[in-house]
Amino acid sequence: MAGKILVYSILILSLFDSSASYYFISRRFTALYSIPLVCMSGQWKISMGNEVITTNRICKACTIELRGKKLEAYMLVLDTGGYEVILGMNWLSKYHAVIDCQNKKVIFRISRQPEFQFIGELSLPGRRNK
Repeated sequence: MAGKILVYSILILSLFDSSASYYFISRRFTALYSIPLVCMSGQWKISMGNEVITTNRICKACTIELRGKKLEAYMLVLDTGGYEVILGMNWLSKYHAVIDCQNKKVIFRISRQPEFQFIGELSLPGRRNK
């Protein structure tokens, strides 16, 4: 499910992807907005379909804002295929999020906080919705 969120107070297109294990931020976005990155001592190998991509850069403590709530993410830096950010299972489970595909929304049930929902885009320009 895709939708527009705030990352470092910049409105971007994000993919909430339950098939992705981790979470990623686009190399182009970090360069365009001079987002601070950290080089890791080792390389991460990420399987993306039929290829394996490596990275050693991470965006530490990225601030993601949804419905006025500020959530943190440590994101690996990759070429993300048109999305500025991909939020995968580790991030979704950290914030007790459930994707409701039929209604195109993500429901957050964070401990000791009121439940809130993020409504995704019904139609994204240039993308085919399934």
